[in-house]
Amino acid sequence: MSSDLRLKAAKSLKHANELATAGGTASPAVNDEIKLAHQFLEKAEEKQSKAREHYEIAQGLNEQVPIYAREQGEAKWHEEYMWNPLAPLPRPPLV
Repeated sequence: MSSDLRLKAAKSLKHANELATAGGTASPAVNDEIKLAHQFLEKAEEKQSKAREHYEIAQGLNEQVPIYAREQGEAKWHEEYMWNPLAPLPRPPLV
């Protein structure tokens, strides 16, 4: 997504340069094209920032998954023990 916006910004800047060489930098079309390019770049940065935030959230969640798996195993053993107090102790974890 952000790469598409960056590509559009590059094309827009290239077009602005072409307009500037043809008609000078004072042309309103050149200024409009440069503004458009900067808008594309700002949107690309916003999207990149949001993607980075979402990645960090997902990474944090992935770090917590093993904790829940261990707790689920402990809860399962506890349930078995509540139904059968003579149940053998669970084996120690492999890791």
